[in-house]
Amino acid sequence: MLEGVALHQLIYDISGKPKDYLILEINPAYEKHTGLAEQRIVNRLASEIYGTGEPPFIDVYAQVERTKIGTSFEHYFLPLQKHFLIHVYTAGPGQFVTIFEDITARKQDENMLRFHSQILNNLAEGIYLIGTTDQTIVFANPRFEDMFGYVPGELLGKHVSVVNAPGIDSHPPIHDSIISALERTGIWSGEVHNVKKDGSLFWCYACVTTFEHPEFGLVWISEHLDITERKQSEHQLRIAATAFEAHEGMVITDADTVILQVNQAFTQTTGYPPEDAKGQTPRILKSGLHNAAFYQEMWSRIAQSGSWQGEIWNRRKNGETYPEFLTITAVKNEWAEVTNYIAIFNDISERKYSEDKIKQLAYYDQLTQLPNRTLLHDRVRQAFATSARSNLHGALLFIDLDNFKTLNDTLGHHIGDLLLQQVAERLLASGREGDTVARIGGDEFVIILENLSALPDEAVVQSKFIGEKILTTLCIPYPLDGHDYLSTPSIGFALFKGHGVPVEGLMKQADIAMYQAKAAGRNTLRFFDQNMQDSLNRRTALENDLRQAIHHQQFSLFYQVQVDRDDHIVGAEALIRWSHPERGMVSPAEFIPLAEETGLILAIGQWVLETACLQLVSWTKAPNTQHLRLAVNVSVHQFRQEDFAKQVLELLERTGADPGKLKLEMTESLLVDNVEDVISKMNVLRDRGVSFSLDDFGTGYSSLSYLKRLPLEQLKIDQGFVRDLLTDPNDAAIARTIVALAQSMGLNVIAEGVETMEQRDFLAIHGCNHFQGFLFGKPVSIEQFESLLSQR
Repeated sequence: MLEGVALHQLIYDISGKPKDYLILEINPAYEKHTGLAEQRIVNRLASEIYGTGEPPFIDVYAQVERTKIGTSFEHYFLPLQKHFLIHVYTAGPGQFVTIFEDITARKQDENMLRFHSQILNNLAEGIYLIGTTDQTIVFANPRFEDMFGYVPGELLGKHVSVVNAPGIDSHPPIHDSIISALERTGIWSGEVHNVKKDGSLFWCYACVTTFEHPEFGLVWISEHLDITERKQSEHQLRIAATAFEAHEGMVITDADTVILQVNQAFTQTTGYPPEDAKGQTPRILKSGLHNAAFYQEMWSRIAQSGSWQGEIWNRRKNGETYPEFLTITAVKNEWAEVTNYIAIFNDISERKYSEDKIKQLAYYDQLTQLPNRTLLHDRVRQAFATSARSNLHGALLFIDLDNFKTLNDTLGHHIGDLLLQQVAERLLASGREGDTVARIGGDEFVIILENLSALPDEAVVQSKFIGEKILTTLCIPYPLDGHDYLSTPSIGFALFKGHGVPVEGLMKQADIAMYQAKAAGRNTLRFFDQNMQDSLNRRTALENDLRQAIHHQQFSLFYQVQVDRDDHIVGAEALIRWSHPERGMVSPAEFIPLAEETGLILAIGQWVLETACLQLVSWTKAPNTQHLRLAVNVSVHQFRQEDFAKQVLELLERTGADPGKLKLEMTESLLVDNVEDVISKMNVLRDRGVSFSLDDFGTGYSSLSYLKRLPLEQLKIDQGFVRDLLTDPNDAAIARTIVALAQSMGLNVIAEGVETMEQRDFLAIHGCNHFQGFLFGKPVSIEQFESLLSQR
């Protein structure tokens, strides 16, 4: 029998009123459906098993006993997270046969259908579903119905051609070609001419994808975006004789930018008469002062919006370069096809010269040509705004030359000026593109560093790296009018993020830090925040220790068991541990991120893989361990090495380890970039027997479009979802969803962080087949792990 069956006995209080019931017998199907073992529930009261009031069947049993008529009803068992259709029949005085029919899957399908409909109905784009067999519309969301002028439900059952416009001479109907493409590749996107219910035509951009719908079967889901306004650009060349011969230079080209016509102002400005310009392209005016990216951006903007304007440097016929303000407009026909370009420009040489002169005097130091204090303050405010938008740190470096006054007093101010000019040149050469270098007076320079890390500790490290580079650069001897002069700097740092500190306050902080550098003996750098300086010192010490740990092999692998639903040990996860001679055991949470940042993770990861492979070889020699598989975490940096797959295969061959026993655990962050390369490497290793598990699933990228293409064997439910799944409905729902998704894709599931029997039972009931966590064993040394195996 497929249904679960139980025999119940009512229990009455002293007044003869039913108060509880006893479970007398159950069949195997009942045990399978509910996950409740016979030995745990037979001859026990329902209140002991389900808790008070759950399930509320006492009144039902009393009614059936009173009427002698069986009854049926639906009930959701909260502890079991299952829906049942329950049938109750009498089986003698006070006894009842209860049949449990598991309808959880049906309920989930119903909920999934409602979920899909809610999503589609609330999208801003027009969406409709087309049956692939007869090409009829089986669903249309409100936005699509409104876009096409239909009342709700009116489109259902109609052939898809009802919304496709009839063909015209230059644009024949493309319905058949769309269907052909969908049947061939499963996807299609492009512009389509559509017709509304009232017969009016309009343009849409459509994106069609093949989709297996739980209710309608195989369908094409089409997303429509109305692009009529963009397509309505009229084909008009606004050429009037008076405008054409205005003071502005004007050029008209065809769609391939071949010059068709120029006006007199064009000739006066460029020196090219009409007969020399016609038939050429505007490239004859190219100055060579702009790179390819400048022109690519210009034409990209024209392609997107139909126009571009801005300042550009061009070259006259006599070779002289000059600045002009240029406007380019694309002229399009009714089908939005470009037919011509019109360019209008003005020579702005005199204006630019005046602007540059004023700007140079107002905002730049005349000796070094660096930004002065006025421009620096403006740049700092801009950096504040950029930091606020990006949530990234910036830093202000205050640089003072040591003993500069002595140089001026002994060799003269002209030698001091030479030094300042050379310092400015070195600062510009050693800085990053986009950073601001300024001189604010005397021998004081300021550098603004932008786009540092969002984390303060990392931003300090980045700033320190740049500061040390500047120290090295400025300490090289300077040739000063026949003298080789050695100058050293003192550098103060102040970090900022957003608008948290006023400009003057930030300058003051950096100035204080600079004086701390001088007090420390000059030729050094200091951070304003002593806590950050201490943190930097700690990080530097830990990095040095980590390098020593790699050199002296201070690492070891611990192993945490992985079990199946029958509690059989099927393998383990290898977890690195660092035993420092002075610090003791250093947490992986402390040194692994540092190893990732410094690149040391490559050497550590290689050691972990090699050690794991050697352990697999050792396990093959004993009957009780030869079946075990070993999971190894792989860093994103490791996997992105060009020859990663080759490294693993060579390691397996060198050690003799069985590839089928090695499981590589990767995180979702690996899928953020260059997914095709990731898939290629995984396929190479999978073809040799290596399996893959996606770690911490649901906490990161989670792109289903990529997930279905990955050659995975397993999904790993993150311990963050497991921890509270018995108390947090959201965590419970996520865990169930991950299991259901894995089952639908033919993957198995392992849950990490399982600490209680209740968590294990919940996951097992819902289809999870592998477990890992403190309930089964903590990470232990290889000796303790193998001892654990011998005890089971």
